[in-house]
Order: sequence, then structure tokens, then C-alpha cells
Amino acid sequence: TGFLGIPLVSALLGPAALLTAVLYDFSTTIIIFTLGVAGLGRQSARLSFRGLLRNLLNPMFLALVFGVAWAATGMRLPSAVSRVLRLTGDATTPLAMIALGHMLYGARNEPPVPTAQLASLSAIRLLVAPLLMAGACTLLPLANEVRAVCVLQAGMPTAMLTAILAQQYGVDAHFGVRSAFATTLLALATLPLVMFGLTQLY
Repeated sequence: TGFLGIPLVSALLGPAALLTAVLYDFSTTIIIFTLGVAGLGRQSARLSFRGLLRNLLNPMFLALVFGVAWAATGMRLPSAVSRVLRLTGDATTPLAMIALGHMLYGARNEPPVPTAQLASLSAIRLLVAPLLMAGACTLLPLANEVRAVCVLQAGMPTAMLTAILAQQYGVDAHFGVRSAFATTLLALATLPLVMFGLTQLY
């Protein structure tokens, strides 16, 4: 929802949809760095507020908080700072792909992940999730643009962060890498289908 989702929302739905895309990414980041990290650390049976809060105090999440807070003020950044941040933001997707390639190369000697597992994960991530989101959005009083953003973000491939966190916690890191690679590759076929469905729905 971050590296691919936000740029795609901007390109396909326009700059006005960016705020919704960022807020969607904001919510998924909260879940990843609280329940997700607790699950990876095998701490889900003893979750504590202090532990969840500590997980949130990381640069990635804090950058989101500061970015949203600054945007809410309506103040413009100095042009030099804005240019540096734009260049940095534009570099995130290519750098994420390079990191994925590096991690995939590092996992080359690991045992192969069963095709059925990758296929079922990809189907859930790329087709079932956006369909469920579309169903949920029809039940909520949302603007069509917000619905479109939510469905498109729900159809994004497995996040690179999944593989990175799995590697950090030593939990099926090679499966995380291969799932990120497989779903990113398959998203080239599924995202046009999602966009076509959105044009028909909204």
C-alpha cells in the first residue's frame, strides 16, 4: 500500500485521492507494527499496551505521523526541502524492487515454497481481498473515490516489509521473500482487472 499503492493511486485516480491512500497505508502500518510484530515475535498471547506502543515508535511510522500532521496544517514546505522529499519518495519503489531482488538472491539456496501455497496466498492477496473490500465499501456511506482507493489498495501485492520483518524475526523469511516476489509479479495481471472492475462499479 505504500511503495506501490500510493504511486498507483496518484497515477490512476489523481492527486486528490492521495490523502485517502496515505490514510489507508497509515492504518495498515499500525496493524503491522502492533499485532503483526507481536505475532512474528510469538508474543500474541501476552500483548500489552506498552509493547504495542513501543513497536509503533519506529522511524517508518513516525514519518507517517509527522507527514499527516504537517499536511493537516496546510503549510507549504520550503521548495528545497519539498524537492528533496519528492526525490526521496520517487526513489522508494525502485529501491524496494532492488531490495526484493537482493533478498530473493539471498534465499536462492532455501527449499522451494510449495506452488499450492504461493498460488493460494496470491489468490487471496490479489483477488479475494479486493473483492471483500468492494463488498464492505458498498455497505458503508463512502464517496466513490474513497471506495476506489480502498479497493485498489486492498489489491496490492504482499508488502516488502513482510519479508523484511520475517527475516528480522527469523520466521519463514524465504517464504516472505518469495510471496512478495510472486504477488508483485502477478499483480501486473491482476491490478488492471481490479482497475477495470472499479471503472464498472464507480
